[in-house]
Amino acid sequence: MGVQFPLKKEGPEAARERLQKRHSALIAVRSEQMADWEDIADYILPRQIRIDPRNVNRKVGGASKIYNSRAGRGVRICASGMNAGITSKARRWFSLTTPSSDLANDPEVKAWLHFVEELIREALAKSNFYKALAQLYYHLVAFGTSAMLIEEDHEEALRCYVFPLGEYSLTLSARLQVNGVYRDLCMSVAQLVEHFGYDACSREVRKAFDDHEFERLIEIVHVVEPNRELQLGKLDVTGKKWLSLWYEKATEPSEGFLRARGYRDFPVMAPRWMTLGLDVYGVGPGHEALPDTKGLQQLAKRKLQITDKLTEPPMVVPPNLGVNSMLPGQLIAVSEADGVKQVRAAYSPDPAAIPAIREDVQDHEGRIDSAFFADLFLLLANDNRSNVTATEVTERHEEKMLQLGPVLEALEDELLDPAIDRVFSILLEKGVIPPPPESLFGSELRVEYISILAQAQKMLGITSLERFAGYASSLAQNINPQVLDLIDADALLREYSGMLGMKPDLLVAQQLVKKLRAMKAQQKQQLDTMNQMLQGSQAAKNLSGATLQDDNALARMLGAMPGVAAGAAGAGPGAMQAGGAA
Repeated sequence: MGVQFPLKKEGPEAARERLQKRHSALIAVRSEQMADWEDIADYILPRQIRIDPRNVNRKVGGASKIYNSRAGRGVRICASGMNAGITSKARRWFSLTTPSSDLANDPEVKAWLHFVEELIREALAKSNFYKALAQLYYHLVAFGTSAMLIEEDHEEALRCYVFPLGEYSLTLSARLQVNGVYRDLCMSVAQLVEHFGYDACSREVRKAFDDHEFERLIEIVHVVEPNRELQLGKLDVTGKKWLSLWYEKATEPSEGFLRARGYRDFPVMAPRWMTLGLDVYGVGPGHEALPDTKGLQQLAKRKLQITDKLTEPPMVVPPNLGVNSMLPGQLIAVSEADGVKQVRAAYSPDPAAIPAIREDVQDHEGRIDSAFFADLFLLLANDNRSNVTATEVTERHEEKMLQLGPVLEALEDELLDPAIDRVFSILLEKGVIPPPPESLFGSELRVEYISILAQAQKMLGITSLERFAGYASSLAQNINPQVLDLIDADALLREYSGMLGMKPDLLVAQQLVKKLRAMKAQQKQQLDTMNQMLQGSQAAKNLSGATLQDDNALARMLGAMPGVAAGAAGAGPGAMQAGGAA
């Protein structure tokens, strides 16, 4: 067993010992969260955690404590709403651009960015990315933490793996970002040989494979951590920022690793719903809904018990006919000395208790729906009124969107940005992405999110823009038109278009707009000049046909000029004709 270990200062045996020691410490930190996770699994989302990595195909936790599935429904609605509203496979939910608006509007740059966007979308659509996201959102909503690995794949360009909760431990950098994963898992002998190769496996695994024990499970540890001996510029593993180390848990440290490779960027997306300070693991809607969910299960259980006792109450009978029990349908033995002459009900529960419990159940369900944002994602579906105005719907929608604002920002930082970067890096290493235009050299790319929920967040600023533009227009009409000189109408319109999620192609590039305006200004100037010349020639024509005998403006103007009036007074029609003939 063993492969070449990339680090030189730290040998494979020392690395194994260090990893195992830190792994144990991380499991101790994670164990502080396990009590809440197990409660959430028991009462909200059963069979979704894995305490023991050997429990493959054997789910931990059942539905024995669940009498009302409202919380599980809330998780499904919230997870599905986030999946459709943030990363829908059916519509564009991201676009590539640059921080520089001039570069972003450059035709060559715009064409390259659009081509790369389509490559990334195609790679995501062909892989299991969207299927994995659906499971990731479930874990995130219920437990507040989830994790997914994006690996390069020879068949589909990339492959996503969602880690079951309880299978992995996270580490944080000084900037409180997830920068390491220690993962416990089990693989069959057949999977180990297929994944790592026969020679890399331990003697025990090779023997099991030779004996055809293909389904025998072997405990494996997978670690992704920062490269402690990073050498920038190197093309091999030592030049990668993160290391990926695999080893069999039962083997001795001296036996080394199954695989030791590297990544240029962190391959694990570990979004957390909400964290506090140095917390490694997040707190999500499942934690908030847990107390109400426990109370709801108790109420639902009591309601069922009362219903059973109403329909089939415990009976009082002579001692030779029954046993002592207060459960529905059971018998309570009473001696004949107590005067029992016939079988009768021991007691009759008050039927009025059921409506009271039902009302309490509805209160609990309402709080659970609110914790999982079900009222947000089912805003219109739950409104049975027929006279709801569009303005009211918009205001209510914006109010609900404010609640998801911090969550969306956290998802962009810990899930969406790293995922796009990871896919871009995989496609770049495969040589699929063409070289960028020279104008982009040295510039950074920026991802803009244009999903339904991202646009809904941006829509909150549209009202302010519209109010500003309307107020400015009112001032210009009623007080001072010069106030419009303060407004850059082009910038205002581009900002408005961005908030609406319009495609950048629908707006003409700023440089082209300047050229078009310059051309229009030149054409207008030429047209004005031609109009002036036409007016001048028409005036000359009118002057040539004018007479001085009548009392008109020309005669009065000439009469006001010295010497002209006298000549004009002695001249008759014949003189004008002669002059013309001469």
